[in-house]
Amino acid sequence: AVVSTQSTGNLKLIRTFDCRHLEAAATFLGGDPGSKSEKTKRYQNRTTLADWIILRFESLFPCVCEGCEKQYRVRLGGNPAVRCYLCDQGSHVCKEMSGTVGTKPGSTWLCKPCK
Repeated sequence: AVVSTQSTGNLKLIRTFDCRHLEAAATFLGGDPGSKSEKTKRYQNRTTLADWIILRFESLFPCVCEGCEKQYRVRLGGNPAVRCYLCDQGSHVCKEMSGTVGTKPGSTWLCKPCK
């Protein structure tokens, strides 16, 4: 496969990102990277934090509600009642889902694609 010089340049640029850049992106997407102290950060390396950022972007894509079968999406800055334990997709609040999403303390929720 042929790799263009532009792609090679982009890869070099991406490799210069450190956790500060990724933490800023995570915060913008509504995440909390944790404390400034290395011991209490939620993400211990760039790869883990970058994976979370990708999941957060994907959680902004449309999803189908398992209760009413309607398509919905959580907007950037939205605050859904709960998020999927596996992919971070926000829940949809509709008549069919009320009372089932996030009602039990300590419970986790899985969106339709993750089930």
